[in-house]
Parts: sequence; structure tokens; C-alpha cells
Amino acid sequence: MNLATIAGLVTSVCLIPLAATAADLGEHAQEEVVLPASGGVMTPDLPSIQTNLFTPGCALSFCHGAAMSANLDLREDASYTSLVDIRSVEHPTWDRVEPFNPNESFLICKLEACPELVGQQMPLIGGPLDQSVIDVIRAWVAKGAPESPGVAVDANTWGQVKAIYR
Repeated sequence: MNLATIAGLVTSVCLIPLAATAADLGEHAQEEVVLPASGGVMTPDLPSIQTNLFTPGCALSFCHGAAMSANLDLREDASYTSLVDIRSVEHPTWDRVEPFNPNESFLICKLEACPELVGQQMPLIGGPLDQSVIDVIRAWVAKGAPESPGVAVDANTWGQVKAIYR
């Protein structure tokens, strides 16, 4: 395989999660939200969602931490593999997170109490999340629910990226 082919593949893989735009998300476009309780900023990427929501509010030992309620582990090293492209235990015809499709992701359904909801709206402790917080999660899912934030590569930095793969 020549360098041009590899570059094309890397570019395709790296840019797919960046394909969703604010226009694609409609009323749910949300690039970041300031969290009232902590004053922190949550952005539509898993590390930010993990730090600001899953770890402090969901991955508690008696919820989606060690207890793994509904067989869902939202601890830092397990949340991605427990969420993305994984069938819901409560609603087995839905994935917990369906990349690029927040309206078909059971996680969003649980947070928004959608009509197809099975079980209780989450989170149980502290009541429903503000819609602006849910919209940041929606934006992450709409961008393909990548495990790591996307990397934008332009003509000036492409050489640095190529050097990594040599």
C-alpha cells in the first residue's frame, strides 16, 4: 500500500466523526454547556462527558460503577465499551449509543424520558438533567460517538500526522 492510499484512509477515518454539523443537529445543536453546580464546561466529547457527568454522577459504586446497574459500567475505563454499539439490557432492540443517531440511542431516551422508555428516567439521583446537558451528549452521539475527540488535520500539520505512522 502506498503513502497516498494510507493518507486517504487515515483522512477518511479521522474526519468521519467530524461530519455532523450544527445544521444536522437542528434544535439540539450544542457545542458546550457551563454546568451550574461546578461551573465547569462540558463539551461534546467522551472525555469531557466522562469527567463532568459520568464519573461524578453516574459511576457511583451503587449505580453504574461497581454495581453495574443494568449491566452498564460508566466508570472511566469502561464507559465507551459499555455504551457504544452495545444493546440495551432494558430495551434489547436499541443500542445504548447508536453512533450518528441520537434519536435511536437508548442513553438519550433514558435521559429525556422518551415514549419508548423502559424503566425509569435517568439520573435517579438529582432528577432529570437540564436539556442543555443532554444536548451536548446528543451532539457527541451525532458526531459518531468517538472514544476520543476528533483530530482536525490541515495542510500545515499533515506532515506531523504522517510522521506518526512511519
